[in-house]
Amino acid sequence: MIAQNSISIFIFFDAYFNENSLISHILPSSKSKFPIFNSPASTSATIHENSNGEIEDSHVLVGVGFETCFSFLFLKSCTNNINQIFDIFPNDREFLEKAQISYIKKNLYAKKRYFSTIYAYEVRLPYDIVKEETIPAIDDFYVFNKKENENNHNDFSKKIPNGILIESNNEKTFSGLKKLGYFNAGYGLWYHVSTEHKKSYSHINYLFGPKADIPIPGWFQPSLYPLSINTNDELSLGSNRPLKDFKAMDYHQFDYEVYLFVKHRVTAKLPSFNLVANKKLKIV
Repeated sequence: MIAQNSISIFIFFDAYFNENSLISHILPSSKSKFPIFNSPASTSATIHENSNGEIEDSHVLVGVGFETCFSFLFLKSCTNNINQIFDIFPNDREFLEKAQISYIKKNLYAKKRYFSTIYAYEVRLPYDIVKEETIPAIDDFYVFNKKENENNHNDFSKKIPNGILIESNNEKTFSGLKKLGYFNAGYGLWYHVSTEHKKSYSHINYLFGPKADIPIPGWFQPSLYPLSINTNDELSLGSNRPLKDFKAMDYHQFDYEVYLFVKHRVTAKLPSFNLVANKKLKIV
């Protein structure tokens, strides 16, 4: 009887505090209007070659964000700002059901925290629907950095990236920026959405360290500065940090800096080569 009561208490706390638990998937949490991470994984999207010979992803990013969790023993409490992402959708449940909400299984706190985690998520929709229904999609990313803003003498009290201040004619209110299509994803990351779809992206990823890179065609780093995850990240020199003083400085202290990488939805045609019979092929 005592064991049964213990199990019941555990399930109750798990359902209340753990938004990723099985029970919370059955009984959606009241903390968020839209249950997060219930959609199929983004890897289910198809990739094909268009008429121009370019590699094209069938889905496009319409929003990104983070889920921050604190856990101790079997207690877990999570928060996210996914509600702001769904503000861009029409009031039609059909579009919400077709959205792919998935997260990167990489704790951005790395080894710095024992009871806290940060997981990034992305929201994607089929490009055909986004284009046909003129749904706003992400066309630019920004990362806040105090040093960059100080050099340009801008007010950084609200942690608005310098690039956004310039583009928005120095708009500093969150409501005003939202009307212009700028969204604060958290931890220093901002993005802009537009219905013009001149630029579109299909995936995000986060790598540790200022010299990290993704050599796969289509991937690029939109900002040289890291996200504001760890102490002093906002004052980091980022990828511009010179390596000539490696003897006098321990560069491993920057190993936990988190850098954003994004993937274009359309990638230039990949190079190809033909293997000739009876010829040696050397792979370096």
